[in-house]
Amino acid sequence: MFDLLDRYLRDNVPEEHYALFERTLKILEDFQIRDFEDYATPLIQDDLDGVVNPGEAMTGLHNLAMQYLGALINELHQITFNPEASHNELNELAETLFLLQDYEDKAGLIEILHTDMANSDQLCMILARVSALDYGQWINIVWSCSDDFLHRLQEVCETSLESSASVKEREELQCVSERLKKYCAFLQVKRIMATIKVGFGTPMLQPIDYYLADIRDTIRTVPANTAAIELFGFALLSLRKQEDILTCYEDKWTEIFDDLQTIQLVQKTYRNIFDRFTIFEQQSYDSTKLQG
Repeated sequence: MFDLLDRYLRDNVPEEHYALFERTLKILEDFQIRDFEDYATPLIQDDLDGVVNPGEAMTGLHNLAMQYLGALINELHQITFNPEASHNELNELAETLFLLQDYEDKAGLIEILHTDMANSDQLCMILARVSALDYGQWINIVWSCSDDFLHRLQEVCETSLESSASVKEREELQCVSERLKKYCAFLQVKRIMATIKVGFGTPMLQPIDYYLADIRDTIRTVPANTAAIELFGFALLSLRKQEDILTCYEDKWTEIFDDLQTIQLVQKTYRNIFDRFTIFEQQSYDSTKLQG
C-alpha cells in the first residue's frame, strides 16, 4: 500500500519529513484507510509534470496528511484536539489510539475510566499509560472526547479481560487435569478418588474445604497410607502452587482425624508422597524436554 507515494517522498523530501509521512502512512495502513494515495497521486503528478513546484506539492501532501489524521481522530474516535497540534503530535495521538487495543493492562485502564475525572483528563491519563508522552503533554494536545468513545473503550477493555480470564481458566484446568494424570501414573493406578469425583462432575480448583466436606467421612475409614494418597490427590485438584500443596492441611489434620497417631502417620506419608512426586514430575519434564 502507498508504494508510489513512498517512492516520491523518499526521493523528494528531507529525511526528517520523510519519517513523519512514513509514520502517517503506517497509521493509515493500520486503520485500513486505503484511499489516501488516490488523493495524493494527483499532487505528485502535478509536481512531476511541472504544474506546481516541489514546495507546493509538499504543502499539499502535508495538508492532506493532516486532514486524514484529523478525520481519523475526530470523526472515527470522537476526540477533539488542539488545532495548533503538529503533524508529529497527531501522529502520536493516532498511533496511540491504535495501540490501545493491544495494551496489556486493561484493568488499569478500567480503573481510570471508573474515576469521576473529566473525559479529557481520563483520556489523557490513558494515553500517558500507553505512550511515551506524559499527562502534561497530552493535556495540551487533547481538548475533549465523547462519552460514547470512553464507553466503547471500557466495553472493549472489559470484554478483553473476560476473554483473557476465560483462556487463563481453561489453561489452569488443563494443567490440573494433566497433573492428576501424572499422579496416577506415579502411583501406577488408573484412578484415584479425586479423578473419580471429577468424572462425576465435581469442579476443579475449589477451596480444599469444599472437597473435605464431601470426603472426610470416607477418609477416616481407610488406612493412613491410603488416606495420604487420596488427600494428596485432592490437594492437586484444589491448588495451583507447589508450596500450598505441601501445607494445605496443616490446620485441618485434627478436623479430619481423631487420634494423634493416625495424624502423624498420614503426615509422614503425605510428605513422602510430596517429595517423591516432585522428583517424578521433574523427571517427566526433563524427559519431555529431551524428546522435544
